[in-house]
Amino acid sequence: MTALSIDNLVKSYPKSSFKLHIEHLTLEEGSIMGLLGINGAGKTSLLKLLLNITFPDSGTITWTKNSSAAPNFIVHNVSYMPEYKNLYNKMSCGSMLKFSSQTIPGWNDSKAEQLLAVFPLDLNKKISTLSHGEKTLLYAVITFSKDVPYIIIDEPSRGLDPVMQERMLEQLKLASQAGKTVIFSSHQLLEVEETADTAAIIKNGEVILNDYLDDLKSSLFLLAAPEGIVIAPREDFRILAQRKQTGHKILLCRSTESARASLKEPLKVYDVNLRDIFLTINESEVYQ
Repeated sequence: MTALSIDNLVKSYPKSSFKLHIEHLTLEEGSIMGLLGINGAGKTSLLKLLLNITFPDSGTITWTKNSSAAPNFIVHNVSYMPEYKNLYNKMSCGSMLKFSSQTIPGWNDSKAEQLLAVFPLDLNKKISTLSHGEKTLLYAVITFSKDVPYIIIDEPSRGLDPVMQERMLEQLKLASQAGKTVIFSSHQLLEVEETADTAAIIKNGEVILNDYLDDLKSSLFLLAAPEGIVIAPREDFRILAQRKQTGHKILLCRSTESARASLKEPLKVYDVNLRDIFLTINESEVYQ
């Protein structure tokens, strides 16, 4: 069942030439989507639109669980952890959690207790004295203690040590297993590849690729061609992007199995991972 659908979404900014334009994007219920893009690509702009922090010039965002047209839908159905953690600095960690339990719709006390065993915190410690990583752990407890169908996290592992990074990503997987739909943005390609089941790559305000990770890696490949050889797209062979490498050009391609098998020397064909896909798209011209 579709959990989220975006259609013909446009957001422009009066003092900037940047424009976000997403023709179509969907996410299945219980999925984990990794949102990828270089700085300024449009990841945070999209998250703000999803959260009704900003509003589109045109187009629609439809959350299908619990009816997105309902008043205060985001407050009652979405849990959000921003990249920069704005908390009440004069409070202790314990006071912040108590305040959250009294003010956040859908708060689950037993879940909060479980999370404090996963993300250990000194509850007596003032928030003003916390490191960035400790603030992230506190915000994670708050985020995952809100029992709602949708979770959105901006850069979940930023500032965490490797152990806490793994625990954070494990919570994303557990949320998905519990039927929640998760969207997280990241600069860490490996954590997206290991955690998400779908990926959306944004470049210059547009979603260039969006699909299940397994389908992306099975349907796409890299083609290395010596300079001077022209590779023309055809009906059963599409060039998505290309970048230069010493003496060669590297093309990201999608084709039928028979078309791929027909590619012979001096052309070389390579399987891809998410890193290959992301780097080739962002270092090249994207073909339409």
